[in-house]
Amino acid sequence: MIANLKKNKKKGFTLVELIVVIAIIAIIAAVAVPTTISYVNKAKVSTAQNEANELANTLNTAFTDYSLSHTELDRANFVGILNSAMGEVSTVTGLEVTDDSTSAAFVVIVKTNAKDGDTQVTVTKTYNLTNLGLTMDEDCKGDYTAGGSGDQTWA
Repeated sequence: MIANLKKNKKKGFTLVELIVVIAIIAIIAAVAVPTTISYVNKAKVSTAQNEANELANTLNTAFTDYSLSHTELDRANFVGILNSAMGEVSTVTGLEVTDDSTSAAFVVIVKTNAKDGDTQVTVTKTYNLTNLGLTMDEDCKGDYTAGGSGDQTWA
């Protein structure tokens, strides 16, 4: 009789064992997925900040070079400088150019497509053109967008 019991014993996993394994996998996934998403978002934010800083530095160099042969910066030349500075910067979606109320400078806020939580990642850079011997037309100020319409765009 004992020999018959050993013969009829089936091989495989019980339902309880399968449920335990599935529960363990679910717990591991519940911990790993949010952590992974957090790392991916941090990488996007870091890339956007680096590209925005790179653009701000490129603009600084472009303004310095432009000031060597000009005394006034108009909108057409400003958009030209933006076109040449953009290069391969993929995360920048817009610029906002405003006055700096504390000096004869202007502020460029570089807007990106990355978000840090609910906040759009931006980099603010102040340029003092008077130090470069340049004046800026009032029509240079405003919002510039990638592929937008109107004069204040870059291609």
